Amino acid sequence: MGQFAVAAVSDRRKVLINKIRRSETAATAAKTYHYQKGTGSRNIVEHRKSKKQSILDAAQSLGIAKVGESEIRRIQAYLVRQLGPAAKPSSSYIVNTLREFGIPVEAVTQFANAWLEEPYATRLKGLLQFQDLNLAEDSLRKLHAAYEEYQQGGDRLGTRRVHALVLKGKQRAEAMAHNPRVDPAKRKVKREIVNWFRVWLDSPDLFFVWLEVRKKSDEFRSLNP
Repeated sequence: MGQFAVAAVSDRRKVLINKIRRSETAATAAKTYHYQKGTGSRNIVEHRKSKKQSILDAAQSLGIAKVGESEIRRIQAYLVRQLGPAAKPSSSYIVNTLREFGIPVEAVTQFANAWLEEPYATRLKGLLQFQDLNLAEDSLRKLHAAYEEYQQGGDRLGTRRVHALVLKGKQRAEAMAHNPRVDPAKRKVKREIVNWFRVWLDSPDLFFVWLEVRKKSDEFRSLNP
């Protein structure tokens, strides 16, 4: 029975690897540089593997089928050895990439996407967006719609999953708002979005009434001069 289990894990990993490779083929980028020298010219074509494909290759080379904190560090070290320090992806990027393609990940970092089981994974995928104010508002409206669906259906787990996503958005926005490397104007916008997430988390049913009042304030208008 143990041999069958091991074989099943191995087969599953091969299927996942083939799946990701097929999906990443289209993402491989090529850059062409033209150099003029005298009357001649030459083209240099650089093929750059996508980050996701590099992470997959690292996991395969290291024989990783299930990922925890130590495996994440091994993948990072492998990529640095192979591609240099600039190629080192963040822990959260590795976690999100592997989870995206179905590889089990036990590690949870502050900025990794929360793991969602079905049917929540499909329903909530891609809804958390806050690159700017418009996207943040649209995102909260979609998440709130899902929250109400779960609430009306008595699905407490569903409402908790939406709550966890909004909380994750708040944490990420807070990190950007306090990052001195981010443009000051963008940091100001992120602070506003943090406030939105905070109010929704406290009072989801009253949030959009509050938001309409907030958008009429001078402080908010200063964000969109």
